Amino acid sequence: HRRGRKMKISVLMSVYNKEKCEYLDVALKSIVSQTLMPDEIVIVKDGILNEELENILKKYESNYKSLIKIYDINEHVGLGKALAYGVKKCNYEYIARMDSDDFYVPDRLEKQVGYLNGHSELDVLGGYIEENDENLEVKLTTKKVPLTNEEIKKAIKFECPMNHGTTIIKKAKLLEVGNYDETIIEDYDLWARMILKNAQMANMPVVLSKNRTGIRMYKKRSSKNYIKGIKEIENKLYKYGLINRMECMVNKIVRITIAKAPIKLKFKIYSFMRKIS
Repeated sequence: HRRGRKMKISVLMSVYNKEKCEYLDVALKSIVSQTLMPDEIVIVKDGILNEELENILKKYESNYKSLIKIYDINEHVGLGKALAYGVKKCNYEYIARMDSDDFYVPDRLEKQVGYLNGHSELDVLGGYIEENDENLEVKLTTKKVPLTNEEIKKAIKFECPMNHGTTIIKKAKLLEVGNYDETIIEDYDLWARMILKNAQMANMPVVLSKNRTGIRMYKKRSSKNYIKGIKEIENKLYKYGLINRMECMVNKIVRITIAKAPIKLKFKIYSFMRKIS
């Protein structure tokens, strides 16, 4: 970021057919109500959407013509591929990520831009998320993450060290490391490749986003696809040289055991992990 020039920010979101239209509405409202507005909102339609989702997008596109840019992918390709497509459509230097069922706190972008203005060396900046019930009415826990670049590099061996939906990423660095790929846990893989390319990463010790972490999320983290993703990411971390063979094996056993645990037990495990982090 060069002094004297306003930092330009693209918000990047992917939407697919199984999203809830009321969640998408809340997410978009939280972007357009920011104390510091982004310069564009890039929305990738990951496959054909139902009428309710289309109507939400049309409403915002109509009300914010110069801000919102919507792109179609004719088939459902998955989040990693949809985001990779969206990155190339973003026009600005910094890309702020958001999932279509999350909620930005009102001054999220203002806080992050203020921080980045004083830390122009950073390639990725994230923060904490507040985990709530599915209606965003009851706070469950705060998901904290390591703050400094050194702490993030150490943590990547055993956990995903960034909350993806809170991150602002330099587009040039994102493209340098090869963009998002089709890995099931696409964000974890991206942070690993960032570390391999000596990216400078940090997290702010503040809540930037409110997330829905009810039964829906815990079911998703029990799915065969999620377990496949665990195996895939651990193999990649080993291939990248970030963990050794023993760490790879132990990580798989621990993570798959948690994934297969009953939902009530899984909730207790995640809550305990949040408290000790």
